[in-house]
Amino acid sequence: GFDPDRKKEFLENLAYELTIFFNKNQFSKNDLERSYGNLYMKFNLPYTQMPEVINEIQIHNGLITQSSYDKFEFAHKSFQEYLAAEHIVKLPKLPLDQTLNKYPAEMALAITLSSEPSEYFAYFINDYLLNQPVTLDFWTALITRLCIEKPDFVECKNLAIAIIYLQDYYLR
Repeated sequence: GFDPDRKKEFLENLAYELTIFFNKNQFSKNDLERSYGNLYMKFNLPYTQMPEVINEIQIHNGLITQSSYDKFEFAHKSFQEYLAAEHIVKLPKLPLDQTLNKYPAEMALAITLSSEPSEYFAYFINDYLLNQPVTLDFWTALITRLCIEKPDFVECKNLAIAIIYLQDYYLR
C-alpha cells in the first residue's frame, strides 16, 4: 500500500532529515533508524517494519547504497540534494532557524524546482536571509549552483530587490 508517489515523498523527507538535521552525506544504520523513527507516523508505516523499509530503500530502488559495514550513502550526492530540495520547496514556509543557510546546493535546487523560481529566489533572499548571518562562501556556492541549474527566472520587482541586496552584500 505504499505507492510510488508516497515512496518518493518518504525519500524526500528522509533526504531532508539526513541532510539538514544530521548534516551527513554518509550515515549509519542507526541514523537511518532514527530518521525512520521520526517519519514512520507521518507516512502511516508500522514502526516494526523499519528493517523492511530500510532494506527496500537500499536493495530495491538503489538510491541508497551500503558503502562499508555500517555506512550508507545515496548512490550519488545529487540524489540526496535533489530529494532534500524537493522537500524544501514543498514546505509551507522556510524554517526560522539558521539551518538552510548552510545548504547552498539544496537551496539552489529548491529555487530551480519551484513553480516560480523568481519569486522563490526573492522570497529566500528578501524574507529569509535578510536578517540571517550568511557567509561569502554560502553566497558564492548558491550563485555558482544557480548558474549551473539555470532556473527559469522572469523579471519581477521582488527579484530585482533580491539582486540589489546581493550586489550590496558583495560590495560590502
